Amino acid sequence: MNAQVRNSSPLIHIEHLTLQLPPSIHGDAVAFPVDRAAAVKEAQRYTKIGDDLIHLPDDATGHKAVLDSKFGIYRAVGVWPDAINAAATEERIAELNASGYLGLTTWRQPTLEEEFGIADHTKWNPACDKAFFPDVQPTYYRTSTPDPEPDSSYVFAVLFYRGGVGGLARGNLAFCRPVASVPARQ
Repeated sequence: MNAQVRNSSPLIHIEHLTLQLPPSIHGDAVAFPVDRAAAVKEAQRYTKIGDDLIHLPDDATGHKAVLDSKFGIYRAVGVWPDAINAAATEERIAELNASGYLGLTTWRQPTLEEEFGIADHTKWNPACDKAFFPDVQPTYYRTSTPDPEPDSSYVFAVLFYRGGVGGLARGNLAFCRPVASVPARQ
């Protein structure tokens, strides 16, 4: 490796790779910028939420939702304990919105990306963080994403036994974890 100076910025040649370093890098000390806010945000992806959207400590129990900073959504916790079909899921979500659950009226079924986003593939039975989602069952969770099969009566579902994805007929029973977008002021 040899260094040359051109336009007052050092050049480093590594075989066939040439990098032009910014003038702010001096001598042998090389520092790459670290987005500390992004690192902290990823480390604190989940926040437990209580009544009136109050943020709770990580060790709190009985929380009503989880704020997921990666997706910018609230994920309901313990809303209903049973597997139901698509029509009943839509009715219950309408009831959540009519009641203004946690002061929000934008509850909906999650997309496939949102629901699959909480699958933790370092765990199984269930493949999810039970500290934040204590009500998770190792079975299918319905999403709003339609299965592209010609039969439009199927949607994608996430199986939390191992964190896989499959098709689910609208009439089949499954759990659902409603989500709501975080308002801009949050």
